[in-house]
Amino acid sequence: MKLFYIIFCSLYVLLLLFYFKNETSDNFTKRAVNKTALSSMFVTNFLICFFANGTILSFMSIMALCAFVFCFFADIILLFDFIKGAVVFAVGNLCFTVYSFLLLAKNNIAFTQVWWCAIIFVVIVVSYLMAIKIFKMDYKKFGAKLPVYLVTVTLHGSLGIAIAVSSTELSEKIFGIGLIMFMISDYLLVTYKIYRKSKLMLRMNSGLYFIGIMLASLSFC
Repeated sequence: MKLFYIIFCSLYVLLLLFYFKNETSDNFTKRAVNKTALSSMFVTNFLICFFANGTILSFMSIMALCAFVFCFFADIILLFDFIKGAVVFAVGNLCFTVYSFLLLAKNNIAFTQVWWCAIIFVVIVVSYLMAIKIFKMDYKKFGAKLPVYLVTVTLHGSLGIAIAVSSTELSEKIFGIGLIMFMISDYLLVTYKIYRKSKLMLRMNSGLYFIGIMLASLSFC
């Protein structure tokens, strides 16, 4: 199994390196195939771990299942329609948020122990919305959908920080780090869309997202 995951993760990294090139090319077919392959790998890994470990179906486990499945479909939809893809991602974000709350509760970690993550949440969202105004970012084409989406991804990102800091299990810390990377990647993508078209920023977005969500996926193994 160890050898399998060495090969599996090496292939994933190789595909991600190819995607850095294909994502910014004019060849839609290569970009779509490459991205679909990456997305299929993280969701397939999660499904294998989920069922191979004999996970008992509960509201908590269903939230995890829905989160990864919605992110997979959002990745595909995003290739064709950014707004619709973002809506599907928002649902996945909320599933990750609910799962994270339940994970903290399962570990008997009360909100009074991680209250500071609420401050982090507020600071991140408010700071970015202020930056949009200060730097006159062109957000009007997304309207109210933009702040709503930022709230959903920052919810699970700030909870990811709480999990990474407060959990004692290594797998849960890895899950939390994955959510943090996911959150940062989305802020980079939004900045790319409404402010600066930078290939480096787009590649950083993809790198953080695909590594982050694979870490979250591997944490269930």
